Amino acid sequence: MSEVFTAWGLSEREKYHLRGKFLKKVFRYDDDDLCHLWAGPTSRDGYGYLQIVLRGKSRKLAAHRLSYFIGHMAPHLHVSHLCHNKLCVNVSHLSMELASVNLSRTTCVRRNACNGHKGYRNCRL
Repeated sequence: MSEVFTAWGLSEREKYHLRGKFLKKVFRYDDDDLCHLWAGPTSRDGYGYLQIVLRGKSRKLAAHRLSYFIGHMAPHLHVSHLCHNKLCVNVSHLSMELASVNLSRTTCVRRNACNGHKGYRNCRL
């Protein structure tokens, strides 16, 4: 997904359009401690996605990554769900981190307790 936002150099108008399309598919609570749930299509592995056509090319964008991009995206990092809810797009429940840290969060889910992630935010269990 990162190439869509970096190499393509989206204009402010394109970013605004993408943000509007994204927000139409989000069920959002007033409380930022709760997950904001993706109400659009989901992949076979349970993650939300948004299908867009941008400059004549069709793309599937992961909803949680798009949510983070709208706030603050670093293209070389992964977006982790701190709440472990694959459909959550609440930016306060997402963290930009290395793939290895993202993967280590699966241990937290198995144990139902966060191990702590040095240099990164802890899971929300």
